[in-house]
Amino acid sequence: MRLYFDKLNAAPGLIDADITIKTNIFRKSDNVQVGTQELVRGIDYERVKYATEECDFLERGVQETLNLKYKANIFLDPAIYDDPGGYYIVWERCCRNGEIKNIVDPDKAGQVFYLEFPPVRRGGRPFVNSSPVFDDMVADYFCRNQMNTFNFGGYDLDGDSLVYTLVTPLNGHASIYGEVSPDPKPAPYDPIIWMSGYSASNMIKGNPALKVDQRTGVLSVNPSEANNRLFVVSMIVDEYRNNRKIGQVRRDYQFLVKNCPVNLGPKVDIEKPKGPDTEFRGDTFVVKLNEIKAFELLLSDSSTTVLNRPANIHISKISTNLPPSIFTPPGPQQLRPGVNDTVRAPFVFNPCDKLLIEEEKLFDLDIVVSDDGCPHPRTDTLKIKVLIIPPPENPAPILQFDPGGKTIDVFPGSSNRINVIGLDSADFMYLSATGVDFNLEDKGMFFTNINGKDSIANPLLWMPDCDELNPGVFNVVFKLKDSSCVYSHQVYDTLTLRVKDSETQVDKVDPKNLITPNGDNRNDTYTIPDLYGGNCEYHFKGIEIYNRWGSRVFKSEDPGFSWDPAGYPDGIYYYVVDLNKKKIKGWLEVMR
Repeated sequence: MRLYFDKLNAAPGLIDADITIKTNIFRKSDNVQVGTQELVRGIDYERVKYATEECDFLERGVQETLNLKYKANIFLDPAIYDDPGGYYIVWERCCRNGEIKNIVDPDKAGQVFYLEFPPVRRGGRPFVNSSPVFDDMVADYFCRNQMNTFNFGGYDLDGDSLVYTLVTPLNGHASIYGEVSPDPKPAPYDPIIWMSGYSASNMIKGNPALKVDQRTGVLSVNPSEANNRLFVVSMIVDEYRNNRKIGQVRRDYQFLVKNCPVNLGPKVDIEKPKGPDTEFRGDTFVVKLNEIKAFELLLSDSSTTVLNRPANIHISKISTNLPPSIFTPPGPQQLRPGVNDTVRAPFVFNPCDKLLIEEEKLFDLDIVVSDDGCPHPRTDTLKIKVLIIPPPENPAPILQFDPGGKTIDVFPGSSNRINVIGLDSADFMYLSATGVDFNLEDKGMFFTNINGKDSIANPLLWMPDCDELNPGVFNVVFKLKDSSCVYSHQVYDTLTLRVKDSETQVDKVDPKNLITPNGDNRNDTYTIPDLYGGNCEYHFKGIEIYNRWGSRVFKSEDPGFSWDPAGYPDGIYYYVVDLNKKKIKGWLEVMR
């Protein structure tokens, strides 16, 4: 909860009151109290800020409003807060600022801080809702005999509709003659009494008098009141979901009406080139899809040209059905009398590859520019049309793989080459590759991006190792785009590489178990044929031979080993062949 506090007109010491406040929660259907909650004020508080330092300087010593914020975490028990009519939380206090000119006896009038909210369960199910959110106030005064606007609205995090209405402020039960800060009581609450000539529809007199945009909450007024007079403004914000009211917030604020330097506001226009090559067709800016184009905004401000003082102008809002990625607006501009009272600033379009269009399409573009005037920036709006035109119809490029097929089995230790081909007879082409969830180079894959015309090709090269069996599947996405800038002319295709272990017979070898080293050159040494050609799972890693007493007599890591038992006696020996995931153990006999 925010309490906006008039520091200059408040009684001495009042800022130190109400550090902790008590709020009560009532059921709307019968006004029965169902809860109480204390709110604690933060130890730090801020002054209401203004649009610029200049605006802030103009207000020093005249108006100083503090923003006091109260907070608490509240648990709403679904067993209690389930009444279909909803609830309201309220705090009451006295009194208002004695300088207020549009209500009777303001220094004796109370205030009611009031918020309605729906049940937390509806129809047996949780009903999720956030009350409207309001940003901190910016400025607290209106300029006499000038048109003023002030954003008094908020936004809803759930997307609910908000409706704004100016109303008579509530006085409630607080009283300077009784309880200044009473235990909050249930509705109804008495309203304040307007001074003669004032009402909810005429809170600040002017031409026009104060009014609110029901849809946006923006206040507007051209005050005719006397200088340095203070006025209270009150508004309710009703919250609707599916055309059903589910909540309400009351907002009270006070505005000073005062004399201000005249701010005539900015102007924005567009410079339209003349001649046969112009990009304009009337008020429509024409952009080809495959070109970068810009028009020049003409920015000026009457504060510079008429009142002979500097002004700063910037684009404050762009409303369009174009994607923001296709244009680059100019940045802030400073205007100086006699130097550059009008600025030309380029608004650049680059729609290439960013629009899903196959034929020309018309878009709306509203550009709002703002100055740095006080108390609120003045604005001007430029409305134009933008026509985006794709190039003449031509076919999309074609992406091919050689060998054909989009799923290819590859084997560890084997070299693989897949040619990737792009074809387009009309446009320049760009071919690139990206690994899905992996980097090509990290996996030892090689592909060089390429561009060119008519026909382009480059190979994807890869020799996987055994580590790639897990995960075993690698997807490479190839992108082929042409220079037409048509979005659909970006062709993507995925090549799936499945790493599989090759077949082998190494694990099925059957070693002999007899050698006769008698010098006849037949069966004189011990060998095991067919140990070459293993795979990742089964491959020769080594052999060891032991005598009957367990002493190793031979060791080799060469699959083409040959053991000559010269120097060893006849008898039984034992071998162990390591095939990675399998060991073959057996015996052999040496017989001369």
